[in-house]
Amino acid sequence: MIRGLRFCTVCIFLLISTFIWADNIRGPLRSQMIIGEDNAFTEEIRVKMEELFTVNIPSDRIRFVEGIEIEIKIPSAIRNLRDSFALFLYKDVYPKPDEDVWAYTGKRLTFELIPPRAQIYYRIPLDMGLDITPSPDTVYIEKPLRSSDFPLILTILPVMKGIPATASIAEFRIRTRTVLKETGSLEIDFTLSDLSPDPDMSSVNLYLDGKSITPSEKPIVLTTGLHSLEFLSDDYRSQSFRVAIEPGKTTVLSIPVEPLIPRIYFEGPNVAEFFFDGEKLDIIPGVALDVTEGEHTLLFKIGDYRVSKRIFIEKSKDYNISLFLDILVEER
Repeated sequence: MIRGLRFCTVCIFLLISTFIWADNIRGPLRSQMIIGEDNAFTEEIRVKMEELFTVNIPSDRIRFVEGIEIEIKIPSAIRNLRDSFALFLYKDVYPKPDEDVWAYTGKRLTFELIPPRAQIYYRIPLDMGLDITPSPDTVYIEKPLRSSDFPLILTILPVMKGIPATASIAEFRIRTRTVLKETGSLEIDFTLSDLSPDPDMSSVNLYLDGKSITPSEKPIVLTTGLHSLEFLSDDYRSQSFRVAIEPGKTTVLSIPVEPLIPRIYFEGPNVAEFFFDGEKLDIIPGVALDVTEGEHTLLFKIGDYRVSKRIFIEKSKDYNISLFLDILVEER
């Protein structure tokens, strides 16, 4: 019996300790703000005191984000009531925010008094590199957030009694933006121009800014600016690229994987007939003929005139083949 009571006591203690640091959050959810791909502010929303709004960042964007900036424009009815209102910011919100839900629990991230000025900025870090240069109109949250902390819930609540009716209906104008790191990502897409099977990447060597990298389906995080990429292979055509990486964006580089099939380009009179290994072919100027490596026989015919030649084709080379007709002048 005593052991049963002890077990029950431990369970109750664990249950209480799970929720002891969680605050109750109540109010109508007026807006759910998804922060975009660049440094631009989101569209402005309007909320009254005791209304809720959320800020969220898509999980695939977190790695590019250094921090979040929240801009709040304060109505005059609120500015006249010094130290009467505060911004409450919560993380680890439960349940998932929804317009039909009016009650949540969450861990309070900060509690900041609304100052008596026209607007105020709040900067929340996701990385220790976020600029925290002192500024009179900016409040900095010290502890960086993690991706699991999102979405955040924010609300503005009165902290003094006797709030006039004009203040209760006043609207705060709010917008948010991301502070991006000086990084973006590169996604490499290997493509074939025909119905050939997927390329064998074991023979491919990739060099990014002179350093060897392994071909991968995952984007590569890089600093912003220009980067060089070399595609080298014994089985495919080697290529070089220059790519520009922008802050917070993924650049997709499509590399056409072309097997090292020798090609022949022809030049000759339109009246000439061309035979390759005994097979007559139609010559189109500027259009290549794919051939196999090894020895081949070429034959040009113009009427009764014929000229032939045996050639050896190497695997990784292209060839230009031209027919020249000479005019023979003899003295009689």
